[in-house]
Amino acid sequence: KLWYQRRVREARQKLKADPTGSCLVFLLSDLVRATFIASTSYSDQLRREGLSALQMIINVFCDTLDPDYDNHALLEQYQAQVGAALRPAFEDDTPPDVTSMACQVCNAWISSGVSRDASDLKRIQQLLVSSLQNLQTSTHELIISRYNESTSTLLRLSVLQAWAEVYVRAHEINAQDSAEEALDLLSTVEAHESYLSELWMSAIRDHALLALPPSFATQLPPNGGTFYCADTIDSSRPHYRRTWPSILHAAAMWLNKHPFRKEMDKITDMTNEDRLFLSIGVAIEAL
Repeated sequence: KLWYQRRVREARQKLKADPTGSCLVFLLSDLVRATFIASTSYSDQLRREGLSALQMIINVFCDTLDPDYDNHALLEQYQAQVGAALRPAFEDDTPPDVTSMACQVCNAWISSGVSRDASDLKRIQQLLVSSLQNLQTSTHELIISRYNESTSTLLRLSVLQAWAEVYVRAHEINAQDSAEEALDLLSTVEAHESYLSELWMSAIRDHALLALPPSFATQLPPNGGTFYCADTIDSSRPHYRRTWPSILHAAAMWLNKHPFRKEMDKITDMTNEDRLFLSIGVAIEAL
């Protein structure tokens, strides 16, 4: 209690000296502790809100340097808590909306560049790998079936969005001549990029179909798309609107990286030429 009161006094003194500054940094350890407790609680709603708060903390403090260690982020000392808060969200009995939020936190942590520990990054990357593997298993289909189809769409698109943003981030780091830092990210994503590219294009095609005017409703697949069901079209549209820009960005980078070929993909039944026209069409329609 005395330590907390001292922190509050320090924050108030800083606020008086610089009214435009932020004093939350003095309570960062308490914020991380609170989000960890919430993220690992027994209440699914509290877990989701705890993960959302953790993502906000990462985004706000990722560029804050540790005053005691030169060129080290302040959040670097909390990487164990971040990993421990995320792991339960990827267990098989976790609701899809909680896992969806955890995917966003994984992406925020990896993309922030806070952690320089290769083993820590590998553990977080492995969580995303497990989420991708779960999308391919029939067991996970049974788990998702306990919830509504729209929630299933949310989870799948969140996983694909997280992978897409990590893919883009890895290539951005590599383009900045930080090859050593990008090596682990690139190797992780490139091991799955062929399968990911097909899923990304499937999601983009779904979005393009759902974005059609009502007069073209008869052209929608009667059984739904790759990631949505015909009965949940209206509730699935917001999920596609939130995730398609990141997915399209990653798909366009993949398309630019690989030579055009005529073979059909197993999932999308599209050649790279079809992918190009679909990507351009979605981008122009958004503009």
